[in-house]
Amino acid sequence: MKMYLIDTFTNELFQGSPAAVVVLDEWCSDDDLINLSRENAVPESAFLVRKDTDYEIRWFTHKKEIQLCGHAALAAAYVVNHFMEHDCQSIVFHSLAGKITVTCKPRDIYELCLKAFDLKQIEFSNELYEVVGAVPKSVYLGRDYLLVYEDEQTIRKIRPSWNEKIDFDGKLISVTAKGTGYDCISRTFVPHNHMAEEEACGSAHCHIAPYWSRKIGKNELKAYQASSRGGILYCRCENGKVLLSGACVLYMAGELSGTGRTE
Repeated sequence: MKMYLIDTFTNELFQGSPAAVVVLDEWCSDDDLINLSRENAVPESAFLVRKDTDYEIRWFTHKKEIQLCGHAALAAAYVVNHFMEHDCQSIVFHSLAGKITVTCKPRDIYELCLKAFDLKQIEFSNELYEVVGAVPKSVYLGRDYLLVYEDEQTIRKIRPSWNEKIDFDGKLISVTAKGTGYDCISRTFVPHNHMAEEEACGSAHCHIAPYWSRKIGKNELKAYQASSRGGILYCRCENGKVLLSGACVLYMAGELSGTGRTE
């Protein structure tokens, strides 16, 4: 099995969001995929199996399969373009989230076409306050939570606190505000995995980009994820879709010996 480590939503090593991509001849068991993900030692791993001219893709954390991972889809597109179909124009992935088309652009920039998530305004709960510790001006719920703040310094200063008893039903928590030099700034926290945050989260911008597009009246946005590594996402909103573009850079390419099983 071929395995690659890619830094995404960045053109510099050790920045953006890292993802592992494993290329399989055929699907192995879910337990094997979880074990491989755990061994890869990055938050999410993408697994690919080629089907005719397209690819099946699945994403796993250290604990379970997830429906969609934008940055790992970006990483998978980089691997296909560089190591499987050199200099292709577009790639089609089939996933639990449906068909995802990726456009390959110059300078190792890839554009994902994803569905925009609907947002409904809700009240700010005690559970959310216990995690983020800062009261937003508004709260929305789509697939995940979106908390909107007045200024970017609040976003940068948030230090999440986890409580084992709080259950957000697998939802991410994104916090956002207008940014200096960017249309918006954000961070995304992952309470169900007890992981501090995503370095640069593509799927979270299926909430963030539509919100700011409507708020400031622009279809094209430059977004910054203010994690410890940082990440830059170029977003375009049109017809209920979010087109997310970002750069990728290769950290490592190698071989996996197998799933670790012995006969």
